[in-house]
Amino acid sequence: MKILKMLPLAMFMFLMFSCKSSVQSDAEKVAALQCKAKKMMEKVLSGNLDVKAESEELQKEAMDLAAEMQRKYTSKEDLEAFQKAYQSASSKCE
Repeated sequence: MKILKMLPLAMFMFLMFSCKSSVQSDAEKVAALQCKAKKMMEKVLSGNLDVKAESEELQKEAMDLAAEMQRKYTSKEDLEAFQKAYQSASSKCE
C-alpha cells in the first residue's frame, strides 16, 4: 500500500528528470550543429571552397532542427530552460 502512495511521486520525478534531459539533449544537438557550422566556416576562410555538399547537408539539418525546436519549445519557461542549457552546451565547442 505504501508503494502505491509513492508511485505518483516517483512518476512525477521521472517526468521531471526526463524533461530536463530532453532539453539538455536538444540544446546539445543545436550546439553541435553550430559547432559544425563554425568549423565549416573556418575551412572556407582558410581557402577550402570544396564544402558545397557539406554546406547543403548542414543547411538541411539546421532547418529540420530549427523546425523541431520551434514546435517543441513554445512556452516562455521552456524557452528559458532551453536557452540556459544551450549556453552551457555551446561553450564546449572547440
